[in-house]
Amino acid sequence: MAKVKIGIALGGGGARGLAHLGVLQILEEENIPIDVISGTSMGAIIGALYAYEPDTKALLSKVRKCVETGAFRALMNDLNREKDREGLLYKFSGFIKRAYLSTIIKTRLSVIPKERIEDVIVELLPDMNIEDLKIPFCATATNLFKGEEIVITKGSLRKAVLASASIPGILPPVEWNGDLLADGGSVSECPINGCKQIGADIVIAVNVKSRKRYLDRLDNGLEVISRANYVTGTKLNELNLLKADIVINPAVGNIHWAHFKRIDHCLKRGERAVWAKLENIKETIKKAKIRRFIGQIFQ
Repeated sequence: MAKVKIGIALGGGGARGLAHLGVLQILEEENIPIDVISGTSMGAIIGALYAYEPDTKALLSKVRKCVETGAFRALMNDLNREKDREGLLYKFSGFIKRAYLSTIIKTRLSVIPKERIEDVIVELLPDMNIEDLKIPFCATATNLFKGEEIVITKGSLRKAVLASASIPGILPPVEWNGDLLADGGSVSECPINGCKQIGADIVIAVNVKSRKRYLDRLDNGLEVISRANYVTGTKLNELNLLKADIVINPAVGNIHWAHFKRIDHCLKRGERAVWAKLENIKETIKKAKIRRFIGQIFQ
């Protein structure tokens, strides 16, 4: 039967993205091939690792070792300071009230120096070009100058993943051909467009965005701004996911983006989410193959 390219789009979400490992593991065990991979932020890190070495056991071992390194611990110490301040991404007011942090943001592009994340990327990923990976891969990022999504399919793997994972305000943006790139989640939490762009006929999207949060009060204008931005991002993500053939939603929405100690929890949630959609995935692939076969007959 005709070949159908299966793509997986791995979304961003910090530590919640560890659920991608569980998703990939079950797909591998069920002999569902992954022909192309796209990733945003943490999804770009996991996706790049799998594209380099398509073996989830080896990948999981490498991730576990990485979280024990000094480079990763240094990064996490900085990130967890932001988590302890109620989270920059969710509670801008507490952050801005702290004068010294406000001064840093006004004079630098980020709170955390680029060396922190660069050391971790070097620990995880080989120094190679994207086009030399075993599985076609792309990382998506946000072009801050042009205000649009950029799908990176060529060039330095480390630099592309670094750009895709650079959380605005927390980690510095990355210079790329005269532009500044930052976390792809600002324009696309789950990189479905990128997955299609590099050849996927079927897109399995793995959405690890935080669960929808309901509020019953807002105390100041900064909280109103933060909430409005959150609502915009949530609605854009919902519309974007409609482009996928299958959407997998691991139940990790309550995990903080900086809580990487929950790796086993996230792994299991990823596995469960795939099992719930497994028959749907197989049926979708089967129908796509039939359509491709019929289409070729009548060409």
